[in-house]
Amino acid sequence: FVEGHGVAIFRCGRDGILDNSETKAREVIKRLRNGVYDFCDYLDDDLVSRIPVRLRIRMTVKDGAVHMDFTGTDPEVKAAYNIATFGRLHEWFTMRFTSFLSTHDSTIVINAGMYRPITATNPVGTLLNAEFPAPVVLRTNPARRFNDAVTLALIPISHPRRATQWITPRSRRQPKTRPQ
Repeated sequence: FVEGHGVAIFRCGRDGILDNSETKAREVIKRLRNGVYDFCDYLDDDLVSRIPVRLRIRMTVKDGAVHMDFTGTDPEVKAAYNIATFGRLHEWFTMRFTSFLSTHDSTIVINAGMYRPITATNPVGTLLNAEFPAPVVLRTNPARRFNDAVTLALIPISHPRRATQWITPRSRRQPKTRPQ
């Protein structure tokens, strides 16, 4: 393609596809009510202690954009549940948004453009932004629980009448948490 049409045409087409996905994602997000939404969920424990491990998300929805703040998530643990995200918007943080956006607009092309309206604050030294030498092998468990928390934060915004049937007694509990 590049040989036949040139780099400029290729870049223009690529940028157009990314821009189109961003526009479509913003249109879906604009259907959500603007506001700040908090949700905490817990892993049963960290395999070392019997204390539940908290995952906290504060989701701010405003004018077609979403900001996720993970401040309040428990610190790194001694077991291999930590996720090394290196401060970036890790793909495990966007999994639920991928399905949410593509479910609400099946014409969105899944690419980096659809994540442009999504930003995150992810403090260093937590379960969701661990630093070396924290163990990081079994990180699918907290990632799956985190995606459940994203889902449960989205449901009241997108389906307020259905929210109570999705929020379980487990997600409402407020167990003892680790010292910060």
